[in-house]
Amino acid sequence: MVETVTLERGRPGQKAALENLVQLYVHDFTDFLGPKRQIDVDEDGRFPEMIALERYWNDKDRSVWFLRADGALGGFALLNTVTHSGQPADFNMAEFFVSRPYRGRAVADRAVVDLLNRHPGQWEVAILARNVPAQRFWPRAVARANISGMETIIAGDEPSRTLLRFVVAEK
Repeated sequence: MVETVTLERGRPGQKAALENLVQLYVHDFTDFLGPKRQIDVDEDGRFPEMIALERYWNDKDRSVWFLRADGALGGFALLNTVTHSGQPADFNMAEFFVSRPYRGRAVADRAVVDLLNRHPGQWEVAILARNVPAQRFWPRAVARANISGMETIIAGDEPSRTLLRFVVAEK
């Protein structure tokens, strides 16, 4: 059992850690892209840059959060304000990743609740239709936070997504 799950705001000195975790994230994520969107590793054995990470360190409307499980680095969350619905949001969960040793141990649930409750306002979370584990996880995790007005939207563009829109209340 993981005793403590904490979040820390990413610092520029942690760029390499984020880049390395993103490689694991992309590797896992390829399972959900489908045959027409295959991603191959480059000749250096790494996946190509899929996320403009530099923007998360420099843009004021983007942020990096690291998840820690009992003090060990266990994942990350990337927040921005870009939505798939085209509707405004204060926060969009752009990317979220928990490394395999911490899956199924309530680390993700606890991190999501903490992250949402730290950021009151309008939120959007997009979930790929092919990502069945995420389709089960996100509605349940979001419901544990201090939210209201949950709206579910099915976005049919390829790849299709389920969008969760909700408001996190001030504490």
